[in-house]
Amino acid sequence: MRQHTLHDAMVIILLERKDRTASTEFLSDEIAQRGLYRQRKGGIAHKGQIAARARKYPQLFQIVAPQTIRLVGNRLFVYFQTTKKKSFSA
Repeated sequence: MRQHTLHDAMVIILLERKDRTASTEFLSDEIAQRGLYRQRKGGIAHKGQIAARARKYPQLFQIVAPQTIRLVGNRLFVYFQTTKKKSFSA
């Protein structure tokens, strides 16, 4: 399986949620369980890293409450079906 960037993995999980919202703990657990992202040294992304990545990409994510992230924007995300890019365009 191809390794995703952390923010790509977050988008994948949030796109599956009805309200496009999840806690950082839920995102961390789901990403690890599905093997969507691993740190270079093999570790999992913890909830603090998830929150930091959300703050780094405000065009993709909004922090709606402490430790709760929502996927934002009116862009259509195409999950690697029409492109061979390694990450989603911002």
